[in-house]
Parts: sequence; structure tokens; C-alpha cells
Amino acid sequence: MIIIPKIDPEFKSLMRKLTKQESRQLRENIIADGVCREPIVLWKGTGLILDGHNRFGICKEHGIEYEIIEIEFEDREAAKQWIRTNQLGRRNLSKPNAVKLSNLRKEIEETRAKARMSQGGKKSPLRVFIDAEPLEDFGQQGVTKPNNPLGDPGRTRKKIADGAGIGQGTVQRYNEIVSEGNSRLIELVDDGEITIGAAHRMLVKEFLRDLKKIDECIKYAAEHLPFPNDKESNKKAADGLEWLAGKIRYLHTYVSSLSMLKY
Repeated sequence: MIIIPKIDPEFKSLMRKLTKQESRQLRENIIADGVCREPIVLWKGTGLILDGHNRFGICKEHGIEYEIIEIEFEDREAAKQWIRTNQLGRRNLSKPNAVKLSNLRKEIEETRAKARMSQGGKKSPLRVFIDAEPLEDFGQQGVTKPNNPLGDPGRTRKKIADGAGIGQGTVQRYNEIVSEGNSRLIELVDDGEITIGAAHRMLVKEFLRDLKKIDECIKYAAEHLPFPNDKESNKKAADGLEWLAGKIRYLHTYVSSLSMLKY
């Protein structure tokens, strides 16, 4: 019996997005080898792809043979959990993808906790599957489970951040970028075109925060300078105001250049 892999939009959305460079390299490798080295993983009995969406697309386009393996699951939720757990095992992740896995880890932890609470100790098929895929070893060994039944978001973020070699601040900044909802900005970050830090500085709220700081400095200077009989403090204040003026001039030039960009 010939099994034709099928793409499920929800399953595909759980996969990390390859950067343009990664996608190009994968395509070049498969075409050059004339074979797909890694099998396409399917949900047994459905033909739905669990892992290998990109490989399958390339092989189908160029008529390259591929192998498949099938895994059996109790239900759709269990299949989705396998996809998430499999993604957590990836290495050499870009920072955006590492942050996305931080969010996936949080979702998995919450699902586990809710399953425990709703079942009252009785193991459902979902609980059995989740317990069979322990996640405590990702990033740090011997992590103690939090007392909060739904987990501690800060601790979850820290475990993934440490394991992926990124800071908790990076996790927070990326989530703030996503929350603002600028799809173009998110796409550029996910594709590796700009860094998370650079994208975060482009957020409107970051501009407003910086402008507020500048306004506070100007008001303080107007009210308190010069300091009486304090030559050293006045010199430091003058140097600080000169630096601030330079930043304002740079901001003015930068905003002017933005107005000339064409999209």
C-alpha cells in the first residue's frame, strides 16, 4: 500500500520556521545528494506529516525518493504533543526559534499540570503520553518541579533560555515583538534578517519610552542647573547634556531617513 504524506495546517504551524539560509541549504543538500537522508514522520493511519514538511516539499517538487516512518497515537492532542517535544530536541537553533520553544515548553508544562488537575490522579491517554516524554532534562539536569500546579513562567523561561544559550531578556523582548503584532517585523526576525534586539528597538513603545526619558532629563536640567558652588557636578552635567544633544541629533537624522524609505 502506497502512503501519500499529507500536510495538516495546524501540525505544520507547530514546526519551527526555517530561515531563508536554512531553507536554501536544505534544498541544495537534498538535490545534490539525490536522496532525502531523514525519513518523513507520519501519524500512523492518517498519513499526516509530523516531521519533515520541508523535506517532503522539496522531494515532491524534484521527484526525489524519500522514506517514511509511522508513529501511532491515541488522539490528535497526543500527536501535537509529540511534535512539540520533538522540536524541543532540536539543536543549533536560531534565537527566535529558541524563544518559540520557550513558549512551547510553557504550553507543555501547563498542559501537563492541567491534565493532572483534571484527572485527579487518574492517568488519561494524554497524561500517559506526556509522562512518557519527560522534559525536565532539557537545558538543565535535575530541575525541581515548581510548587505552582501550572508552573512558574519565569522558571520555564529561564530553563529554556539557559538550555538554548540565550538570556531571559531575549525571551521577553521577542514575545513583546510578537505581541505588538507587526507581521513584517516578526517575519524579518524569524528569517534572521534583523536581530531580536534591533527589532525590539523599533517598537513604538520603545521610542515613546526613550522620548519620555529625554523629556525628563531636559526638565531636570531646566529646574536644577547649574548647581551652586559645585564645579565638578556642573562639568558632569554639561558633558551629559552634550551627549544627550548628540543622541537627539542622531534620532532626528534617523527619523528623517526613515521618511525617505519606500516599501
